[in-house]
Amino acid sequence: MASQNWKSKQLSRIAERDGSNCRYCGRQIIGTVHLEHIKPKAWGGGNQVENLGISCPTCNSRKGALAVDEFRNGISSRMVKRINNGAEDALAYLSDYVSPEESAEIYNEYQNFIERVKRAKVTFWFERGRD
Repeated sequence: MASQNWKSKQLSRIAERDGSNCRYCGRQIIGTVHLEHIKPKAWGGGNQVENLGISCPTCNSRKGALAVDEFRNGISSRMVKRINNGAEDALAYLSDYVSPEESAEIYNEYQNFIERVKRAKVTFWFERGRD
């Protein structure tokens, strides 16, 4: 029973610190809450309150045993991939309605945008405003 009481106290401290928002995406969690090891146990992270956070099931399952920076880089890659998938369709559609010169100009602007996205620093909601 003492172990259960300790766990409840730890969970209360973490919930008080993190609120009901996912540590990574910042969305309010309604329903299942996951207790997340910020530094994964596989990489030597422990069960100290400082190393535990609340996350949504989606972020926790995507992060897995990745370090926070690796998870962050994966998010950047997925953003670029999603943008590319949508943009290819849009560019193909546009080519039917604009001149080849305009199409080339739009494509170059798109490539510049993608480069900016790749260089952008992904920050999680709890990191914003800490510079």
